[in-house]
Amino acid sequence: MSLSSLCRRVVMTLGAGFVLAGGFALGSCASTPSVGAGDAVPGDLAISVTVYSEYDDQELIARLERWRRPGRYIVEPDWLLRSAGGAGVEESEFPPGIRQLDRAQVERLWRAIAQSGLLREGHPDAIASEQTATPPAIGTTAIVAISHNGTTDARRVALDAGNADAQAVAGLVDQLAALSWIRE
Repeated sequence: MSLSSLCRRVVMTLGAGFVLAGGFALGSCASTPSVGAGDAVPGDLAISVTVYSEYDDQELIARLERWRRPGRYIVEPDWLLRSAGGAGVEESEFPPGIRQLDRAQVERLWRAIAQSGLLREGHPDAIASEQTATPPAIGTTAIVAISHNGTTDARRVALDAGNADAQAVAGLVDQLAALSWIRE
């Protein structure tokens, strides 16, 4: 599910006041200035990550490193963490709420994002939106969308690439999985 679709669902479920107060960004992928690791957490921060894997055997998936396992993670602007895992997760899935994150947890996630370089202008893995991304036939790929400061940046990162971006996203996925109480 795209962040825009997620926002519409939240509006229908909770009412427009929540979304307006949370400042959920509806924008499409846009060029954004570099974000420093010391910058404060944006009031409209929302994170969406979907990890696609070539594996569909649940026993094999359970033995993979956490960041390689198929999963769907959403952090809403009110810091509610939603997650689901296992073969067959989709971008369109709206997982159940798992836990309410606290300020320190959200600040760690934001620092990881800011330090990763994912929000830099001209990022090579930039995509127009989550909706335009297609899951890979092989390998492990993450579709990441980060809404912040009135914009949304979307990326399609091959986690098996082993480069700095892949390692940064793998670390972000691992943090989200740990916050979702997924064992190593």
